[in-house]
Amino acid sequence: MVLRSSPLRVPVRGWTLATGVAASSAWSIGMLPSTLNDSGHAVDFGRPLVWAGTILGALILLLSIPVAQWIVLRRVLRRAWRWIPVNVAAWTVGLTFTLLPGPFVDEQTAAGVMVVAFVVGGICMAATVATCTGLWLRRELGQELRIESKKRVSLRESGLNA
Repeated sequence: MVLRSSPLRVPVRGWTLATGVAASSAWSIGMLPSTLNDSGHAVDFGRPLVWAGTILGALILLLSIPVAQWIVLRRVLRRAWRWIPVNVAAWTVGLTFTLLPGPFVDEQTAAGVMVVAFVVGGICMAATVATCTGLWLRRELGQELRIESKKRVSLRESGLNA
């Protein structure tokens, strides 16, 4: 919805589709360890191959959404590649809030307390990611508009001098 009100002409449908596909892929990767464990295939972190797969999966998970969004964003924003590291950093910080309640809850924790803890963590995660990426995008948009404005002035001046 924010993109619709922006002077930057990001194709909202393409952005939404890319984000949705990447998010579902990231969710699937994130759920893989617990799914394997629940199906009787315990993850053995004593094996180097498991560590390599875990690191690779974590990188793919963290890069999936920003890379998908960059594919859309690069059509309308110079230096759109910078979206990727900014987004990864925002998600890295934001995911901390989602994981934060984990060590403080166990099977004896009241269901209501657990729900509140993880809902608050999720809200903090979403607010962190939205704030970090939104501020960056706003700054980039301002730079983009200044560049376009300078181009228009330069074109007008060159037309007057010709």
